[in-house]
Amino acid sequence: MSTQLSRRAFLGASLALAGSVTIPRFALAQQPFTRTLVAERHVIDVLGKPADVFGIRNELGRQGLFLPSGERF
Repeated sequence: MSTQLSRRAFLGASLALAGSVTIPRFALAQQPFTRTLVAERHVIDVLGKPADVFGIRNELGRQGLFLPSGERF
């Protein structure tokens, strides 16, 4: 049993397959991701004197803000 595939049918099937692969990735890229940041006050020692500074703690409890490459701030 042999089935011939026309050029038009082949191109249509190829475009449908390519679209079905890229649509889920595009939809995931559009979902907003919220980050929870907490500004905290710390007292540090500068040349023997106390100094008030602020620090940022992220949602994992680590100090600082770490963003993946290319992510907007």
